[in-house]
Amino acid sequence: MVGLPELAFKHYGAGVKASTLFLRKRGKAEKAKPNEMIFMATPEHIGYTSTGRDDDNDLPEIAKQFHLFQKNQEAWIKNHSPVASSAQCSSLDSKVLSIVSVVPQTLQNDRVFAVRLDQIEGALNAERYRGLWRETAFRGQTVDDIVTILEKKVSPKTKELRDIEWDVVRIDDLPDRPVMITRFRTNYGRDLNGSFYEVQEGDILYARLGPTIQNKKIIVMPKLRRRTLVSSEFLVLRCKDGVDPWAVFAILKTNAYRDLVYSKGRGGTPSRYRLIRQDFLKLPFPKLDDKQSETLGAMIQKNRKHVIALLKEVDDNWN
Repeated sequence: MVGLPELAFKHYGAGVKASTLFLRKRGKAEKAKPNEMIFMATPEHIGYTSTGRDDDNDLPEIAKQFHLFQKNQEAWIKNHSPVASSAQCSSLDSKVLSIVSVVPQTLQNDRVFAVRLDQIEGALNAERYRGLWRETAFRGQTVDDIVTILEKKVSPKTKELRDIEWDVVRIDDLPDRPVMITRFRTNYGRDLNGSFYEVQEGDILYARLGPTIQNKKIIVMPKLRRRTLVSSEFLVLRCKDGVDPWAVFAILKTNAYRDLVYSKGRGGTPSRYRLIRQDFLKLPFPKLDDKQSETLGAMIQKNRKHVIALLKEVDDNWN
């Protein structure tokens, strides 16, 4: 399976995400095996640009890698296994991953990879499986074991809610990689259109749209001034009893976990990627003991207070 970039047919006026499947009919006695390996590739360059001009071409190298895969799958898979690397880790990320005993990994070439047949579900989009190898680093439990993700929305224009004064947070109210919520919109319910999630202190807001996932628009809700709504551009994670939201936030905020989450996005193009509730709940998540949870929560809050102080100092001395 080769997942073509969205620009593949753009010079013909189409910007859809397409995949090319290479199929062979099985023999009568040939049965599918769950652990059968399927070769996949996600080329970045395909010989031309979105305007039809000449460009680099990854396809010949992909064809070469496929022939090597066919010749000796075991050796090919071994040569394309993830290796330990902290190149993509910030200082904070390294500390967080060290506390939970997660070794940051990378692939020498993450544009070609192999996936077991029993791991393929849903859309036949190679890009969706590109980050599958990251799941092994975070094994222990699933997101579903530690949080619930809100499903019920409220419509503030209803008779019961229309005269309530609400604080409202929308996706545009958060900067990239936010330290805190600096802006709440305050409106009466009768002035608000659409449906929202009602949140409480300690809820984690996780932006679910492709670019906002990349920009890590994640925040823990502070103490509320009044009843508060957030837009449906967020997934709202509510930690189960005994789970520290700050410890969960610390892991969600790492580049490694961000990349895992992003790989589960659904949509025709990166700008249209959406993270859906069911996919998030299935993701692996490290199992934390009390000491790890306490250490993570304290560290991330200490770092946050330090950054807030630095921002205030910048504002005092520059603005």
